[in-house]
Amino acid sequence: MVVVSDDVHEYAMALKDTEEKIARCPARRADILDELQKSQKVFAEKLNHLSRRLAWINATVYSKEKMLDVYWLLRVCIRTVEHADRTGSLFAFAPEFYLNVAMNAYSALKNYFSPANSMDDLPGYEDTLTQLAAILAKHFADPRIVGTDIKDSLMQALASYVCYPQSLRAVERIPEEQRVAMMRNLLAPYEQRPWAQTNWILVRLWRGCGFGYRYTRLPHLLKTKPEDTNLPSLQKPCPSLLLQRHMAELLSMDKDMAASFLNSVLNQLNWAFSEFIGMIQERHMAELLSMDKDMAASFLNSVLNQLNWAFSEFIGMIQERLEPEQHNKSWLPSNWPERNFVDTRQLKVCATCFDLSVSLLRVLEMTVTLVPEIFLDWSRPSAELLLRRLAQLLNQVLNRVTAERNLFDRVVNLRLPGLESVDHYPILVAVTGILVQILVEGERQG
Repeated sequence: MVVVSDDVHEYAMALKDTEEKIARCPARRADILDELQKSQKVFAEKLNHLSRRLAWINATVYSKEKMLDVYWLLRVCIRTVEHADRTGSLFAFAPEFYLNVAMNAYSALKNYFSPANSMDDLPGYEDTLTQLAAILAKHFADPRIVGTDIKDSLMQALASYVCYPQSLRAVERIPEEQRVAMMRNLLAPYEQRPWAQTNWILVRLWRGCGFGYRYTRLPHLLKTKPEDTNLPSLQKPCPSLLLQRHMAELLSMDKDMAASFLNSVLNQLNWAFSEFIGMIQERHMAELLSMDKDMAASFLNSVLNQLNWAFSEFIGMIQERLEPEQHNKSWLPSNWPERNFVDTRQLKVCATCFDLSVSLLRVLEMTVTLVPEIFLDWSRPSAELLLRRLAQLLNQVLNRVTAERNLFDRVVNLRLPGLESVDHYPILVAVTGILVQILVEGERQG
């Protein structure tokens, strides 16, 4: 379905482009006009064939009747999960496929059926959305669910749920105690669980409110065509002020939870940014060796010289029959060089570390904006330590990112495949948002 729909769109654009060229073609160039008319005929025939095929698929596979069948299955699974949840500890024995089928049925209704069959026309659809939101909010951190795969699926489903305005409003409609419990689970220390999806959910709840954070795609990537505009990450910002208020209340009332949450965010930010810098340093070393012939020659000569010396020493020691335990590596040069190369997979990991760093900075900005007293209220025992750690990390980021013609600047200018998201803008505006809020709230609190 998706492939056929994409092909229809591409041929329609090609036909439109060809017709515009025909309109601009001068009358004296009959040869060019003839070729354009032939292309127009081919595109029109292909578009007609694909349109018929798409209409057949919509009428038979993705019909209104099939949509109602999937919707019925979704509601049955939701009622089954709700009934199993009321059994208490016995919920741990409920088959996982009820949750899986509910999530897949919702995904099918949202992504696969034709816009002609609107989900809003389904009977009781808003209530069903709210029921599914309640299940995701409650069970993504339910200790009774122990399977790793189903826990990951629930977390990913909730992360996707908060990216779309209609489903996010469904989350806001669930009872208040369930919303507060969900936010409390999202604010648990990151070290105790897989934290990347949790951090992503908090970032989506904040996106649209942060400093320079109202974009759908990064400014330097606007000229490139996205692979799939329906991806959750490419949806327009839709922040939730209600869930932000719950977060602010929890962090302001529970000082221990606030301190443990922020320490875990700062720890993960330190790790992610350090990993990113280490990887681009390795890449920079490889680039230098491949581009600077004189440097590569001198480096390899030094390595060969040290290898000759080290191996000669080794042979000499063997000849003297020295025992291995009598020696250590103290005789090796302290600046022994290593040559590291980064493959495509490592570049993707590097880009992921950068994206995680930006996301963690946005969560810190969200916290500083909503609950500034965590950092600025000196009556809190952890305030000074958290502010000091925050300042150290921000200094580390600024020192690495803002220096002209440094390693980060070089990597950005190279525009390496796999590192498209690495740029000055996303990380600098996140840091700026944190600093602005600290300055504003600092003056306000004296």
